[in-house]
This record gives sequence, structure tokens and C-alpha cells, in this order.
Amino acid sequence: MEYKDTIIQNVSDFLLWVKETNKTEVMSDEGKPLAFEDDYGYYRGQSCVCWELKPSVLREPPYLDENSLLKKATLRLWNEIASLNTYLEKMIFFQHYGLSTRLLDVTFNPLVALYMACCEEDKQSCDGVVYCGHNTESQNTKIAELTAKYVFGNEVQRMIVGFQTFAEKENVNINSFTQPIFILPPINNPRIEAQNGAFIMAPLISEVIDDSSALQYRKDLGDSDFFDARRAVVKGCDKENILHELSVLGIDSGTIYKSIEEKLKAISLEEKWMPNKCKNIQV
Repeated sequence: MEYKDTIIQNVSDFLLWVKETNKTEVMSDEGKPLAFEDDYGYYRGQSCVCWELKPSVLREPPYLDENSLLKKATLRLWNEIASLNTYLEKMIFFQHYGLSTRLLDVTFNPLVALYMACCEEDKQSCDGVVYCGHNTESQNTKIAELTAKYVFGNEVQRMIVGFQTFAEKENVNINSFTQPIFILPPINNPRIEAQNGAFIMAPLISEVIDDSSALQYRKDLGDSDFFDARRAVVKGCDKENILHELSVLGIDSGTIYKSIEEKLKAISLEEKWMPNKCKNIQV
């Protein structure tokens, strides 16, 4: 079924849209309609409606070198990640603190997604968008970890041939790396807890060409079963008002990102939104 975008002017409009998305028409394996309470209902906000629904590291050419980014981050934040035991945990940590990876952030809190669609200062003139999604499949944490391991250790841009060797060494079918993976992360830092988040990992490859080569993945995740066709669009002219309303509800940069810098930034915005008051200045 095709849907028209819903235009959002305020938080009330958005909550009505969220209520409507709960009436999903997705069918279960038994042929019964699924509501979001029957599976993982999640949302994603993007500051620009024209952006493709894919992780930033895969969004536009020239593509960033994932392997180089992760190696540099590992060297510079060695102490911060010392307690993390897996490649996937490290990738999640870097993603949450702003590094471009192949993880796409989603959240179970729709208001957090709305904030994400409005918050980027250099995109205030752009229309933002919120997507909704659902997932009933269990997490394939083994393939997610192997995907992270490969990216940490190899230049993905040169992966066109020879990927089969990696799959064989890890004793998995190469076709296992052709599907996106839904990931529920461990709650091991304040940002993950505050954002009530999860991730969708873009697959390493789109298809296997033959026994020794594969095509890299560049497709939009909107083409997968992870997102609904319904979208909420926020006009650029309404973003500041929506951010103000969200702040009243306790959703702002200070509560989302938790750092002292972001908390002070939120205070500055609150002061900006205060009604003008006459102030007597005495010299």
C-alpha cells in the first residue's frame, strides 16, 4: 500500500501520527496482523528528508574509509574502549559518540526520533523526516560481530574479490552477509540508555557473484523490510518550535547526549525561548 507523507507542525501532530503507525498492516507468519506491541516498533529521525535511509558512511560518494576511521578511533580512544570485549561493542560505542559507521541509529522513543529530525543547526532550513519500522526476526549477533570484525580489519572498498576466504575461515555461508541485521545493544553507556536506542547494521555485500567475489552494499535500507512506507515530514520553518515543545517535555540535547557541554547548550536554548522581559539595568 502507498502512503502520503504526513506533515508535522507540532508535537501534537506527531503523536497523532505515532498513534496511526501503531495500526500496522504487516502480517505475521500465521497470517495475523501485527501491531507494534507484538514486535520491535522503532523510529528514525533524519534532519534532511532528501537523505537516503542508510548509514552516513555509505550515504554519498566519495565513501568514507570505514577501516581507517575505526583504526584511528581505536588508537585515540584506547582507554575508553578497554573494557569492551567485542568488535560490535566497539563499533556501537564509536557510533554513539559521533563516528560514521555502517550502523543506522533507531530509537524506541518516537519523541527522540522527532528531536533527531529537528536538532541539526546547519539543517534548520531543510525539511526533516521521521521513519517508523518494525522487526520480528531475532538478532543474528554472530554475523553482526563478524561484519564488525571484517570492517575493523579490512579496507571494505577493496572487498570486491576474496571475501569468500573470510567467510570460509569463519565457517559461515557468504550469503549470511547479504541482509541487514537488527541489533539491540548492551546498555553500557549513558547515551544508549538516554536515547532508548537500537541499530540496524547495513550488510557487507548485496549479492554473491560467484564463488570468489561479491558486490558491496550501497542500497537504501528503505528497500528492506525494516521500515514502513509511512513517513512524518517536518518543515524546516517548524523545527525550532518543535524543539521548544520537546524541551518542555524533557527532550533536549542535555537529556539525549548527557555531556556537560550539551546540558549547557540546552540551558542556552531555554533562555532564548523565554518570553522577553523588561530588565532594569543599573549602572
